[in-house]
Amino acid sequence: MKPNDLAIFEAASHHIKHLAMLQTLFYGCLRASELCNLDLMDLNIQDSTLRIRNGKGGKDGMIYIKHEVIQIIRKYLSARSPIESNAIFITDYGARWDRKALWRMFASVIRLPL
Repeated sequence: MKPNDLAIFEAASHHIKHLAMLQTLFYGCLRASELCNLDLMDLNIQDSTLRIRNGKGGKDGMIYIKHEVIQIIRKYLSARSPIESNAIFITDYGARWDRKALWRMFASVIRLPL
């Protein structure tokens, strides 16, 4: 990978939740809906795995993610609001992220007009 390929991570580095989401998407090769559907029980920190439920074609699966991504997710989880939710990634209001909100976040990180 060229250094510019990681510029989006640098642009999101000021916001730990956005960085964790983008790295999980990129390194996990996830679709937006798969990221939004991740629950805490889908994350196995010891094995560095994520369980994907209802992926493409309605299939379930298991993916391995880089140790660095696990560390970013752990950092995000320790800093996130103490809102009761099964979702890994929640909005500031405690709701599960959806694809439209994810797109808006992505567009703001790379500074696209909405």
